[in-house]
Amino acid sequence: MFKVNLYNQLGKVIGKVDLNPHVFSVSPKEVLIQQVLTAYLGNNRKNYAHTKTRSERRGGGRKPWRQKGTGRARAGSTRSPLFRKGGIVFGPRNTRNYQIKINRKMKQQVNCMILSDRVKEEKLIVIDKIELKEFKTKAAEVILKNLKINDKVLIVLGKPTIQLRKSFHNLSQAQLISVQQLNVFDLLNHVFVLMDEAALKLISDYCKE
Repeated sequence: MFKVNLYNQLGKVIGKVDLNPHVFSVSPKEVLIQQVLTAYLGNNRKNYAHTKTRSERRGGGRKPWRQKGTGRARAGSTRSPLFRKGGIVFGPRNTRNYQIKINRKMKQQVNCMILSDRVKEEKLIVIDKIELKEFKTKAAEVILKNLKINDKVLIVLGKPTIQLRKSFHNLSQAQLISVQQLNVFDLLNHVFVLMDEAALKLISDYCKE
């Protein structure tokens, strides 16, 4: 076990908290991180690009010109890929599947690797709890300012309330999630990770499974 500072909402150090080395001291494997990230992006990809084949194009029922005697090449339909507004050959289709299967332990291991990197860079901040008396973005902004967080921050809470979600929602540099929503993309996309003690305990148990 090794320790890091424990802060309160005012940005003051109120003690130390233990970090599990099996979670927060894991050596990174870039190949594994890249593999899990690729799978995450593929599994969340919306396949919008779609072109129509000649069978899906309207019209083309009549033969454009007679088979012989015109001096032109034979043609059976204006929906042929050779014609303007004809079908597309080998174009993108929305039936393509980008899903990649990644097992749970690989995802957990990668999350631990990135969290370990945040600890090494002193970008992991542990707070005792976050409480707001009202739905107010200004109050949420003050908390980040007290903790001297001046860049994109991923806030991981044990039990995020609707009040906290709405208060942090309008801050462009902040994203609030629960421990169960922790993923490689959000971790890599934020410079700081802010978590409360409840989340810290859940992550330690979650990565042991």
